[in-house]
Amino acid sequence: MLVAQNQKGILYSVHDRSKDSLLQLRNNEVFQCPSCKEPVLLRIGDQRIPHFAHIQSTHCQSFSEPESLYHLTGKLELFNWLAAQSLFPVLEPYLKTLKQRPDLYVATTKTAIELQCSTIDVKQFRDRTDGYRMVNIHPLWLLGGKRLKRIDKDQFYLSAFDWMFVRLIQKKPSLLFYCSESKKFLFLHHILPMSSTIVQATLKVVDPKKLTFNDLLTPTTNSEFPIKHWLELKKSWRLNATQYPSQSMKKLLHYLYAKQVYPSLLPSEIGIPVPSMYWIHTSPNIWQAWILLEFIEGQPLSSVFSFQSVYDYFNYKKRNHLFSLRELPLITNSHYSFAIMEYLHVLVQVGVLRQINRKTFIRSRSCYFPRHIEEALEQDQHFLLQHKRLFL
Repeated sequence: MLVAQNQKGILYSVHDRSKDSLLQLRNNEVFQCPSCKEPVLLRIGDQRIPHFAHIQSTHCQSFSEPESLYHLTGKLELFNWLAAQSLFPVLEPYLKTLKQRPDLYVATTKTAIELQCSTIDVKQFRDRTDGYRMVNIHPLWLLGGKRLKRIDKDQFYLSAFDWMFVRLIQKKPSLLFYCSESKKFLFLHHILPMSSTIVQATLKVVDPKKLTFNDLLTPTTNSEFPIKHWLELKKSWRLNATQYPSQSMKKLLHYLYAKQVYPSLLPSEIGIPVPSMYWIHTSPNIWQAWILLEFIEGQPLSSVFSFQSVYDYFNYKKRNHLFSLRELPLITNSHYSFAIMEYLHVLVQVGVLRQINRKTFIRSRSCYFPRHIEEALEQDQHFLLQHKRLFL
């Protein structure tokens, strides 16, 4: 930590103090944590920046993580960046009503800034976020830049923990990082899940000097849907779906074999990217296959059904562990049901369904099953290119 208090409750910060003044301070004062009131030691060395540290193991919960040099440095750099914009940030303020200490607080916008460099407990993350919201403070979470794992030019690995920090920018999932080594902000825009952990996304690296605080609060993006990459993923799935299948895939394969359907020859209407599919951890090839083949194709032509019945069907599969969802605490104006409705709308656009009213549909036609893999791949390309406006 960079702020502690003496026995009289006076707060002291190590920020912008010379080494000599810090040594004098350490010799003349006894410090404690403003949150848990346990004693802390002012550490002044040559390898790390000066900071306060609890003298012994403690259960202090005011910070979201143990602090590394990388985290301490990033916190100070963000403080200086905000101060240069005359925003008067407060470093590590103790919010007594919440018993929390955000890394930084900007009073003019009521924003608590948290730079998260290591993994913390999911409940702790949710509690801190909900606590801020409860007192009308906007939580702005940044991930440490070292957490970003790049696989290819536009492909990245995101853990379930990383996904929790996703927020919507122009209705598209995005992540914000800050790296104290490169001294850069990193924006990961238009995150498109290609599998449970691999995503397609656009990375934008920005020098803080070219960015304002408002740019962090309301960033913009003009990235487009990567149709080429999605087609490559669809092809790979068709060719390799039976190799090392997950438990949910094994259950789908068992269903398909009973129906004498090859997984490589499923209709092109399965595995369709829809805007809100980021909610669903399970591959769209799997959850859409169940909805289309078992629920929709299992009904006679011209039969009428409601969105609620499809939603109930999805939840039944979820309870039986065929589908799983992601934890997305920072997304408050969306829901996984959006992805289900968006998929039904795609099926309306291609004529599989007809929509009677806002939440009622009729099965209009049967899906076409390709006869061989070449035809399947050709249909995938035709389908996605013809209907790409649905995914942008």
